[in-house]
Amino acid sequence: MSKLITNLLSLITDKDFQALENRCVVSSTLELIKFDENRKSDLLAWLFNPKEGHLQNEYFLKALINAAFSSIENTQEGTIPNSADIALKSLSNIQVVRELAIDETGTKKFIDLFLIDPFQKVVITIERKDGSYAHSNQLRFYADWVESNYKGWSHLFILSDSESKDHNDEFDPRYIQLDDSWLCDALLDLIDRGRVSKYLETQFRDIHDFIFGEWEETRDKYYSRFDEITKRVAKVHCETLRLLEEYKITINSSNYHLLDITPNLYFTKILPQIALIDNEAQQLLAVTQQHYSVFEQLHGLNEFDELEDKLSKLFGNEILTELHADNIYFTLGKHFLKGKYWPISFEIKRNRTELDEAKYVLNLCISKYSDEAHHALADHIAEAFNKPFRKNQKEVKLTNLGEFSDLDLSVNSELSVCIKKNLEKVSEFNLA
Repeated sequence: MSKLITNLLSLITDKDFQALENRCVVSSTLELIKFDENRKSDLLAWLFNPKEGHLQNEYFLKALINAAFSSIENTQEGTIPNSADIALKSLSNIQVVRELAIDETGTKKFIDLFLIDPFQKVVITIERKDGSYAHSNQLRFYADWVESNYKGWSHLFILSDSESKDHNDEFDPRYIQLDDSWLCDALLDLIDRGRVSKYLETQFRDIHDFIFGEWEETRDKYYSRFDEITKRVAKVHCETLRLLEEYKITINSSNYHLLDITPNLYFTKILPQIALIDNEAQQLLAVTQQHYSVFEQLHGLNEFDELEDKLSKLFGNEILTELHADNIYFTLGKHFLKGKYWPISFEIKRNRTELDEAKYVLNLCISKYSDEAHHALADHIAEAFNKPFRKNQKEVKLTNLGEFSDLDLSVNSELSVCIKKNLEKVSEFNLA
């Protein structure tokens, strides 16, 4: 058995790896469905209908209206139609129509969500966008049509845009633009107050997590610490993961990186010709494909991912980091400049010994590729490290400020002490 296969077996039997495998599962069928604008509009129609099976009556409708009136821009005062009284009305009889077809100019257009109460004489017109822009004067057309056909009614026009895009000239000032934060807040408030049955609570939580909001592991103890465990596995087994990512499978002159092989590629291109590769490659393929869901999470991670989190905990907002495959850069926040080059940047880099073992070094780069106004900072720091810039020199590098066998950042560890000492040295100087 090769050393790589032995290390791979050690990886997949690690209790943290097994914990990840138990969590790399689909916990909701909604994860399997692609919710585009139409499907999201369908779901909004269900939530807005007071008579639907969510049993919340006007709750979501009122949440929408309250969010709309609290989001009116100062520049829109006087342009929003006569809709202030909508918030005070009972809308229990409102009817929700999806894709209301309008055809007055020979071109058929469709209103995404048309909410109407003939008794209260209320019309709420909603256009939904999920990454797309308003076009073809559709917003103006819908508003004009509603105002023309429902004169004297209370009107409310809403552009429901999950990505808060700038629609420029296509935007109509009669509309109030909302993202999905109001709905996420309404869903979580409903759940957190324990006002619904367990069945509905699960539905509302899934609607928030997988459709309109974001899944948060803190709300599900089973998935808690998922990110932490993933990065710990990547750190402990970084060498094995590196070798697996570098490993190539060659079949009929075609090369495939082991961890880039998806199940689809494996079952269509690799497995039918498995006899063409050696026994080690077959074993590696069998194991990595069997645990594909976990390796998909680990692919691209290394020991620097966990280090980045620890640096953030140790120094908070004092530093900014930039992560790479073989190193991590960081600089003091007060020395940060937007652009390709930071005036001052520390680097923790992975080097390899003659025995192919990992060693880590702390380096410092002082650059004059940034704006000339900040060259004085570069000069001061270079002089503080006794390595001043030569004439026309653009970059000074100080390598091996410290060498370490691991990335231990615990209190008083060699790496921690070295980083703090050098950060204190450069912190004495400020940007011009």
